Amino acid sequence: MEQAAILKKELRSKVSGVVVPKDTVVIYSSSMRAVKINGKSNKSDLWIGVREKDIKIIGWKTIK
Repeated sequence: MEQAAILKKELRSKVSGVVVPKDTVVIYSSSMRAVKINGKSNKSDLWIGVREKDIKIIGWKTIK
């Protein structure tokens, strides 16, 4: 299930080098334990793994 979340700390992708600042609204996937970043890498979605303590879920509504 994908949900809207706010980052509590800055995220940095070790593979692509993308940095996402704190307090950014992202889409969180509980099944993958990762956040979807708006940027695209080679026309595919960019997902960065994150721990649940590093995000604040805005609501429990499913995002389609």
